[in-house]
Amino acid sequence: MATTNQLLDDATVIERVFDHIDHETTDLGETTWREPVENYRSEARFATERDAVLRRLPIGFCPFRGASRGGKLRRAHRGRHADRRHPRH
Repeated sequence: MATTNQLLDDATVIERVFDHIDHETTDLGETTWREPVENYRSEARFATERDAVLRRLPIGFCPFRGASRGGKLRRAHRGRHADRRHPRH
C-alpha cells in the first residue's frame, strides 16, 4: 500500500476495518512511531485533549470484564455491581 499524506474518507476507512476483521490483519507502517514520553505527562497537553475531545464528544466505555458474559453487562450501581441484560430492539 502506498503511503500518502491524505486522510481517507469514512466509507473507505469502514471498508478497510471490515476487511482487516475478516482477514485478521492490520495495517503495517513503514517506520516505527516514537511518541515522546512528555506527551503522556504534560498537564497542558492533557487539558487540551480533554477539552477538544473528551468533553466535546460522547465516549463509549465498557471494561473488558464488563463484557465477559455474552448478553450481559456489569455496571456499577450505588457502589455495587448489578447485572443488566442488553435491551432487545
